[in-house]
Amino acid sequence: MCAPRALGFVPSGPLNRPSLVSVQVLAKGHAPLRYADLELERRQQRAKRGAETIPLTSKEFALLELFLLHAGDWITRSEILEQVWEHHSDTGSNLVDVSINRVRNKIDQNGCTKLIHTVRGGGYRIGLPEKKEGEVDNSNHEDSFSKT
Repeated sequence: MCAPRALGFVPSGPLNRPSLVSVQVLAKGHAPLRYADLELERRQQRAKRGAETIPLTSKEFALLELFLLHAGDWITRSEILEQVWEHHSDTGSNLVDVSINRVRNKIDQNGCTKLIHTVRGGGYRIGLPEKKEGEVDNSNHEDSFSKT
């Protein structure tokens, strides 16, 4: 079960992404990846949102791992195709969109805060929802992203 409301810092500004080589090194690690109440247990190939285990296919797992390795940054469709499916060009298929929609449906159940967002004209990112102009944040929560 996830917390009813989780708010926190949403990074903005230029991207500071690790190089492809460093991402591949991180991806081979076994340390769990966490963002908000979402945890990816890489050694067991298991995802959890709060206390609930989420069943994922191997490609859905790889996609979620990519998002968590780049938490807060946006990732283009081409980068997703290259790193998850090892395709080197966007073939115009909806493979990425369909896969992201499936992962969204699995991790955002039971009223959980939506974590995967579309970046208009750019791609996708994992993060907490951005506050709308004039919206007041009454929470004392901090961004809980960690790669431990």
